Amino acid sequence: MFTPITPTPVKVLGIALIFSSLGLIIALGYRLSSRSITVLIDDQPYIFRTDQNTIGEALQAEGFPLAPADLVEPHPDMAVESGMIITVSLARPIQVEVDGKTETLLTQEQSISQILNEANIHLAPHDAVWLNDHLLNHIELGHLPDAESILTKPPTSNFITDFITPKPTFQRASITRLRLKRATQIALHENSYTQAIYTVQETVGQALQQAGVTLHPEDILRPKADTAVSSGLQLYLIRATPLTVTVDGRTMQIRTHQDSIGAALSEAGILLMGQDFSHPAVNQAISATANVEVVRVQETIETVNSFIPFETEWQASDELHLDQQVILKSGQAGIVKTRFRVRYENGEEQLRVVEDEWLDQQPESRRVAYGTKIILQTLQTELGEITYWRKISVLTTAYSAATSGKPRDHPNYGITRTGERARYGLVAVDPRVIALKTQLYIPSYGRASAEDTGGGVLGKHVDLGFDEDVPPPIYGWREVYLLPPIPPAHQIRYVLPEWPQSGR
Repeated sequence: MFTPITPTPVKVLGIALIFSSLGLIIALGYRLSSRSITVLIDDQPYIFRTDQNTIGEALQAEGFPLAPADLVEPHPDMAVESGMIITVSLARPIQVEVDGKTETLLTQEQSISQILNEANIHLAPHDAVWLNDHLLNHIELGHLPDAESILTKPPTSNFITDFITPKPTFQRASITRLRLKRATQIALHENSYTQAIYTVQETVGQALQQAGVTLHPEDILRPKADTAVSSGLQLYLIRATPLTVTVDGRTMQIRTHQDSIGAALSEAGILLMGQDFSHPAVNQAISATANVEVVRVQETIETVNSFIPFETEWQASDELHLDQQVILKSGQAGIVKTRFRVRYENGEEQLRVVEDEWLDQQPESRRVAYGTKIILQTLQTELGEITYWRKISVLTTAYSAATSGKPRDHPNYGITRTGERARYGLVAVDPRVIALKTQLYIPSYGRASAEDTGGGVLGKHVDLGFDEDVPPPIYGWREVYLLPPIPPAHQIRYVLPEWPQSGR
């Protein structure tokens, strides 16, 4: 009969020590017989020890899941040497979708064009390629963006961890998606011109927009812009004629298929009312790039007042002093009314025609009484007391023979209207206001005699005479006093003119 042996703690410990010693001996032996190598996987280092003879056997024993498209340098058949550096370039996963088929391949190519060639895919000139939903241009086809692989490494190799450390793992770069769409040829017919269009767009409108064909809302396209693109599709485009229209102070662009200017304006909601018209006329045929002006016409009736000035009737009064006036009856201007028919075009008057005219109010004369009573008066001056019979406010200037307008060799040089030689104390007057030979007193000038006239001496104006030298600059209003004797009544200007007028 078999009697089981019950292990004691001492025995268990002994057995464990025996197995541990064996493991250490085996590990030490592996350490002494193996070689350390470094693997660079897409430039990521991984160091391990191996007792395999070739590079390929070492990588396989270490658990690297390499594919045929991966590149290993040196060659996998080369013998392993201690301290060797092995470079592994992982092939990149590419998913290619073309002609309704999807294929995934691993490749070392660095451009999209090379990848398509490797996959025996021919790219026609108008075909389109998308990289991860990004439409590529011709330049971008020559480059493939970088992508990174991920390597998970165990702790650093030693004679103990060689037996208990998990193997390395790595993840290839994420799949790059390439989608190729073949271009479809369609034809666009516009007038007598036909344009071939190659497109990868889904609808007609998108295809025309990609081809740079601008569609205006008024243009007619058959079939419509939302029609799906199909090979050999024939498009017919009828352009609307563009017109530049100026109306109501603004300029707008319209497009039309109408034959006449009037029909095009009506289609655009621009209505001609009454006598409105257009340039060109509404019955004119439409031509390309035409400029149309709409002229708004308005006719109005306007009444304009024009005034007939009233006349003044003068009535002498011996009860009023000289230069005193009294209005006996106010005057009233007459009114003539004229009715016009006025034509405006775009707000500017073009024609004014008289339709009627009538006297609406008769003018009424004003009647004024003027004084004829002359009373002598006295005035204290630097010359002493003088007696005068009239005082007049006049404009005074100065002249001499040298400024009278005649050359010195002229027979009448320096001779006044009355035949006197021009000098200080002789003045020029308007004889209709102050009679010639009238004696005057002029403040700041002295006594004077009216002996001369002048073309510029009119109304209440006295030109003060000076000797041969250039006269002083005099220009201003002052009072002049007319001295006795009093001239006959027919020589007296009882109602003085109102010119020139003082600026006071």
